[in-house]
Amino acid sequence: MNHEIEDIIKGEDIVRAIKARRIRWYGHLKRMEKKKHERKITEWKPDNNRSRGRPKIRREDQVRKDLSKLDIQDWSKKIQDRTQWKEIVEQAKTCRQL
Repeated sequence: MNHEIEDIIKGEDIVRAIKARRIRWYGHLKRMEKKKHERKITEWKPDNNRSRGRPKIRREDQVRKDLSKLDIQDWSKKIQDRTQWKEIVEQAKTCRQL
């Protein structure tokens, strides 16, 4: 029920919390070794063509969009520094633009 969810998240905006966790996971994923299964799966590109119409938004595209809304420059370099990435995740939790 809604009041149970509110007790769990303790008044935190659920949309911002989800986006911040998605950004945090993306940083974790990009710091993984390339041979790990999780990274292979997310970077895998199918051989066949997509159907007609607008392509589905990938998780990586959504993370890039969120980072651009936060006005994060050179995030691909900052991703390797855990402390900087943690600050970006905290910024995402408090940003009202997301």
